[in-house]
Amino acid sequence: MSRKRLSETSTLVKLANGSVSVAISTLGAEPQDWRVDGNPLIWPGDPAWWPKQSPILFPLVGWTRNGEIRIKGKRYPLGLHGFASTQGFEITERSTTSVRMRLVDNASTRALYPFGFALEVEYALSSTSLSARFTVRNPGPEPMPYALGLHPGFVFPFAGGSPQEHEVVFGKGVSPHVPRIAPGGLIARASRRVPLENGRLRLAPELFENDALCFLDAASTDVAYVNGRGQAIEISVEDFPHIALWTRPGAPYLSSSAGRAIATLRASKAIFSRNPRCGFSVLEGARAMASPMSGDRDKASPDHPILAMRQALAYVSPEKRSAGEKA
Repeated sequence: MSRKRLSETSTLVKLANGSVSVAISTLGAEPQDWRVDGNPLIWPGDPAWWPKQSPILFPLVGWTRNGEIRIKGKRYPLGLHGFASTQGFEITERSTTSVRMRLVDNASTRALYPFGFALEVEYALSSTSLSARFTVRNPGPEPMPYALGLHPGFVFPFAGGSPQEHEVVFGKGVSPHVPRIAPGGLIARASRRVPLENGRLRLAPELFENDALCFLDAASTDVAYVNGRGQAIEISVEDFPHIALWTRPGAPYLSSSAGRAIATLRASKAIFSRNPRCGFSVLEGARAMASPMSGDRDKASPDHPILAMRQALAYVSPEKRSAGEKA
């Protein structure tokens, strides 16, 4: 089916590819129901635990100090994970297996974040995977601080696996030391050790008693969420250096998210910093050279600097996973 340009006409966009389907809300461009071979993989959401399902985090990942940012001496009340999840996205392209959505700055976003921007996400569905390609544009003349992440919540346990057998497996070695989360949700300088052995982390409620596990500057770009029965959800990322695992003890979901820039360091006095470990990355203004990107669909120009990043989620059956491990 050829693509055509269209405006936003519905709240829920449904894509299908064989036995794989996904439903994506135009509110926040949020995937809300991804199924493979009848297995629901994204959790349905529950206000008693967490009302979201797979929100996009922009222009902030995590918290800022006192729930605000300061730009040129003025305070802006930018709260947890920014505002993208509460904004309506416009559908700009759509086919039976893909959709592209776009959010641009408006009066409500500028009251929280005084920058012009364009955030695009393209979801594409294959026979086993759901990919998300993000493009951030800075149309203004000044550098634009931003953070970006995708925060999918997966069913726990999933596909009939035992809760005691679920684990997260990293493709490359990552440090077992993760930063502590300070009061107010900020990343502290102190760290703690988690029982990560040979890249494998067995999931247990007590791991999350002190909030999320944040693996900063992780060497691994591949993470697998394994259910002990051979099934796995594999997560692959490009240009998202930080990986976080989060749930609430006893909750029926696990979130494995990846982000570019993270919550402001508790000990840092910088609210707007060029250090991506202090809250924001920076996309230069229109007068600067264009930022690097992945892929070649969009061409950067000095008039519209852009940065593109990709995440992909893939469901792996027991047969395929067994074959991969033997190989």
